[in-house]
Amino acid sequence: KAAKLHGVYGANTGEAAFNRAPSALGGDLPKGQFDAPRPSFTQEDVDSLFNHIAANPLVAGKNKERVFTVFNTQGALFKALAGELPTNGEIQLLEKAFGPELAKALLSKRSLGAKAMATALDAINVPRSLITAIDASAPLRQGALLVPGHPIASIKAAGTMVRAMASPEYARYVDEGIAASPNMPVYEKMGIYFAPNSATAPIAAREEGIASKLAGMIPGVGGSQRGYTTYLNKVRQSLADNWIKSLSPEELKDDTLLRQMGDWLNVASGRGKLPPAADRLVSVSSGAFFAPRYAISRMQVPIEAARAVNPLSGMSPTVRKEIARDLVSFVGTGVSILALGKAAGFWEAEMDPRSTDFGKIRIGPTRWDMWAGEQQIARTVAQLASGQRKS
Repeated sequence: KAAKLHGVYGANTGEAAFNRAPSALGGDLPKGQFDAPRPSFTQEDVDSLFNHIAANPLVAGKNKERVFTVFNTQGALFKALAGELPTNGEIQLLEKAFGPELAKALLSKRSLGAKAMATALDAINVPRSLITAIDASAPLRQGALLVPGHPIASIKAAGTMVRAMASPEYARYVDEGIAASPNMPVYEKMGIYFAPNSATAPIAAREEGIASKLAGMIPGVGGSQRGYTTYLNKVRQSLADNWIKSLSPEELKDDTLLRQMGDWLNVASGRGKLPPAADRLVSVSSGAFFAPRYAISRMQVPIEAARAVNPLSGMSPTVRKEIARDLVSFVGTGVSILALGKAAGFWEAEMDPRSTDFGKIRIGPTRWDMWAGEQQIARTVAQLASGQRKS
C-alpha cells in the first residue's frame, strides 16, 4: 500500500494527489458536518496547503513509510475544508503541519458534550499537576535512573528544559528538531515515546505529572509543564542518538533489538507499558492514582533488569549490556553520594546492602529515600555485587 501511495504522490501534486490516493487504499472521501470553508479558497490556495503537508518534515519526516502520515494529515485537511470535524488524532497532525491556532479553531467546533467531557477529564488531573507545578523535578524523578550513566546528555537536556520553561517558542523548536531528526525512522522502530507539548493533545498522551491543560493556564505552571515534557523528550532522543551511533549496520536492521532498547528507554524514563484496556482509562486513572504509567514503570524496571541478567531471556546481548551499565551507574553514584554525606556528617545512612534499610538517609527521626522509587533495585544490584544477603 505504501508503494501505491508513493506512486500516486509521485505522479500528482496538491489536492489532486490526495483525491487519487483513496483509490490506492480503497475508501471514500469524507462528507461535511458544518459550513465548509472550501469555497473561500482558490484551487491554487488549496493545492499549496496540500503541498505544504507533503513537504513538511514534521509530517513527512525522512521515513518512506510516513507517506501514510502525509495521507492522513491531508485527509484531515480535506475533512476540515469539506466541513467535517477531524478526529482528535487528526487535529494533532494538522497542528504539526500548520501550528496550534488551526488546532484550537477546530477543537472549538466540537459538540457541547464533547467539550464538557474533555474539560471534566482535564479538571480531574488539576490537583496532581499543581502538586508537581513550578519545579524542575524531571531529571531527579522520571529521569533519575538514567542521569548517572549519561551525565553529559542529562546536563544538556536540563539546559534545554530551563529554556523551554521560559519560552513556548523554544519548546516548539525542540519538538520540531526531534521530529525532523534523520534518526526519526529509527526512533519509530524503537517505539520511543515523545510526549506532545501541545495544549490540544489528549490527556493520555501528555506526561503524567503535568497532564492538566487547565492547570497550565496558571502563571508559572505552563512553563513548568513545558520544561518537564521537553526534558524527557530531549533526554530520550539524546540517549537514543548516542546508542544508534554505537550500532553496526547489521544491528540497525534488527527490529527486535531496536524495540527492546526503546522499551528500556521508555520504562527507565518513567513511561511504563500499560495493557491496552488500562491505557484507555489513563485520562481518569491518572487523576485518581497520581501517575499510573510512572508507577507501572517502577515495577517494570526490575523485570527488565531480571531479563538483562538472564542470558536465556531472549533479550539482545547489546541491550542487556546497556541496561546493566545504566543500573550499575545508578547504584554506584547513589552509594557514593550516601558515603560522602555520611563521612561529612550531613546524615546517617545504612550502607550494608543486605539490610532492608540500605540506601536510606536518616536525619534525626526522619528517613529519606533518594532512589526515585528504585531502592529495591539499588539494593538488589548491591547484593549481587557483594554476593551476600542479610535476613
